[in-house]
Amino acid sequence: MDYIHINPVKHRLVMSVAQCPYSTFQRLVEKGVYPVDWTGGDEMALAYAD
Repeated sequence: MDYIHINPVKHRLVMSVAQCPYSTFQRLVEKGVYPVDWTGGDEMALAYAD
C-alpha cells in the first residue's frame, strides 16, 4: 500500500499524498490506518531510486 500511495508524489503528479484525488489514502486516514502526515509533510525531499 505504501508504494501505491507514494507513486503520485514520486512521479510529481501531486505535491503530497493527501492531494491525490483518486487514492484510497484519504479513506485509510479516516479509518486510522495512516496518519494524515504519513510521509512527514516533506514528500518532495524524499529520495527515490527507480
